[in-house]
Amino acid sequence: IIMEPGAFSNLSTYRAWKPSNTDALDISESTLLSFIQTPYERLNIEINDNLYINTIVLGSGPPMLMVHGFGGGIGLWIANIDALAQHFTVYCIDVLGFGKSSRPKFSGTAEDAESFFIESLEQWRIAVNLEEFILLGHSLGAYISATYVMKYPQHVVKLALIDPWGVPTVPDDTNQNSSFKWRVIKSASNFIESPFSILRFAGPWGPSLLKRFRGDLGLKFDNYTQANSGAMHYIYHSNAQQPSGESAFSSLQQSIGWAKRPLIERAHTLLELCDDMDVVIVYGSRTWMDKVAIRELSQILGCECVRIRQAGHHVYVDNYEAFNEAIIQLLA
Repeated sequence: IIMEPGAFSNLSTYRAWKPSNTDALDISESTLLSFIQTPYERLNIEINDNLYINTIVLGSGPPMLMVHGFGGGIGLWIANIDALAQHFTVYCIDVLGFGKSSRPKFSGTAEDAESFFIESLEQWRIAVNLEEFILLGHSLGAYISATYVMKYPQHVVKLALIDPWGVPTVPDDTNQNSSFKWRVIKSASNFIESPFSILRFAGPWGPSLLKRFRGDLGLKFDNYTQANSGAMHYIYHSNAQQPSGESAFSSLQQSIGWAKRPLIERAHTLLELCDDMDVVIVYGSRTWMDKVAIRELSQILGCECVRIRQAGHHVYVDNYEAFNEAIIQLLA
């Protein structure tokens, strides 16, 4: 069983502290994937330097790559995969550093972090022999997708940014207008790399801590699975492992929740590269992301911007039927 290095000097204590390991992650992923009705293939795609990207493939039609957000993974697309697989050959991956994909150590700048994600996607594309594909990303996955297009636009025929993270610049009055609770969280972020650091440090209390503070994540899957424990177990075990992707994400931030290299500042570059590409933006009506900045980005790109009602940031599961219908209409 794995734990944060250096927390205990005694190896047996180190191993016993945290109730998670890669086997538990594999079981929790399989539990969620059991809800998929469409036959699928599980692949472990080698990219480079003995690194692997966890992948599932299913469906038929134009190839579509789905890229999850921060702390997510393949399993969180279960409410979407069957519907989309009727129209697309769907490739779902665990982003490098997350889920069951390899977790190499990362340290570096924001530019290094972008390269960490972008080049792993490109190496994955080469390994699975996809010349052109539809690219759909949620939250951090949308940011990764947009930056991938800035470097490799020739391989993407359609781009879907789902409730994208990293769009706006940091406002000058962030501290003045924020609540006391938010200022405390921001101050704490100066001392911890990621909220998941707390999850790992909590050891055997980690699962209950996650359920107490983010139990809503599991509840979001209630309408689809009729049991949220599977989603909560998956989210816990996905993020209780050795930090890697979250270290890269930390390097992308200049303040909690804000990108050092916001997409809005590179929108015109993205526009030039997307000249022959269909681009769509989809967001939830109740998202905590900056909706004004999202709409401004869509205006610069001249692309369709779709608002899904009765949905928040996790729009793909909050109102999965409306989301699936919109994606099919926009991209099929």
